[in-house]
Amino acid sequence: MLNYVQLLQLRQALIAAEEGSFIRAGRRLNTHYSQVSRRIRALEDSVGITIFRRNGNGVTPTPEGADFLQGVRRVIADLESVLTLADTARRGANGSLSIGLYVSMLEGELCDIVRQFIGLHPEIALQFLEAPRSELSVALNNHAIDVKISTSQASAGDSSLPLWRERILAALRADHPLADKSVIAWQDLAMERIILRRHEPGNELRDLLRANIGAHESRIVHHDVGRDSLLGLVRRGDGIALVYEADAGIGHPDIVYREIRGNERSTRVRYLAHWRSDNTNPALKSFLGLLRERYVAVAHNRP
Repeated sequence: MLNYVQLLQLRQALIAAEEGSFIRAGRRLNTHYSQVSRRIRALEDSVGITIFRRNGNGVTPTPEGADFLQGVRRVIADLESVLTLADTARRGANGSLSIGLYVSMLEGELCDIVRQFIGLHPEIALQFLEAPRSELSVALNNHAIDVKISTSQASAGDSSLPLWRERILAALRADHPLADKSVIAWQDLAMERIILRRHEPGNELRDLLRANIGAHESRIVHHDVGRDSLLGLVRRGDGIALVYEADAGIGHPDIVYREIRGNERSTRVRYLAHWRSDNTNPALKSFLGLLRERYVAVAHNRP
């Protein structure tokens, strides 16, 4: 039966149903209504049902015709989706890209990257998964995400690209004595109560504390909270929080941020992109191309 049904016939039948008239359908299609009528009659003969009831005022679908047209709408919608996917794949831009992260997107490098990528590829739908590093690694290896952005150099996927470096900051109440300093040394925190998130990046920041001042575990308190709630604890006076630079975009009137230095140098962490080399998603290829333009070229041009 499919050999005798043309896509043009199906489209004209849908338009005739929408217009309620072969004459108006012909005008919309820029063709004579008699051609529309003949094609729909041929379609009815091919499928063996009467699709339209004809009368002096126009046409209306029969009950079996209405069911048939509903199915045709689904088929054409699915076909258009398939053709759209094929077209975007041909242009090197598949429909979606999934990014795993645990860095704030409020501002900073990742925010700029995403904004630039959307400007270059508005046809690509972006999806984000915020989770601890271990969960992101599992998601990447199971193809649940296309790329992981994190500070970890641990095994995840089989390919990686160094990206930007970001400063470590102390978030403290504006009336805290250390707030009078423009920068804070690690030793300034030796006797302070430090509050961290239990999940990433809390463990990484805890390791930095231990490495720089040998902070005793009793002075480090972990909380199962998000970024906003952690700063709420700072505002309440529970202690000083260590955060990444991107988190400084979360503004609170009673909280200030101070850079932490060791040996008079900023303390920074390196972000990397991790992905699987067997991932053939064209959108991932486009995203990695942008990352290489931003970071590989800059690294090569440094004196």
